[in-house]
Amino acid sequence: MTQQSHSWAYIWTKLSLKKDTCICMFIATLFTIAKTWKQPKCPSTDKWIRKMWYIYTLEYYSAIKRTK
Repeated sequence: MTQQSHSWAYIWTKLSLKKDTCICMFIATLFTIAKTWKQPKCPSTDKWIRKMWYIYTLEYYSAIKRTK
């Protein structure tokens, strides 16, 4: 009887290890999909702000040059 209960405990341990591994892999896959899925299709706000800042700076200095 003890032998049988030991073997069931062994099988249960093996099954739970496989289950835990599958759950971890599933969660990791979900996070990876969510990360790539939520990527913006347009340039980031930071890039856009730097581009606009550059354009306005060039316009400002070219206007100063023209007035001199």
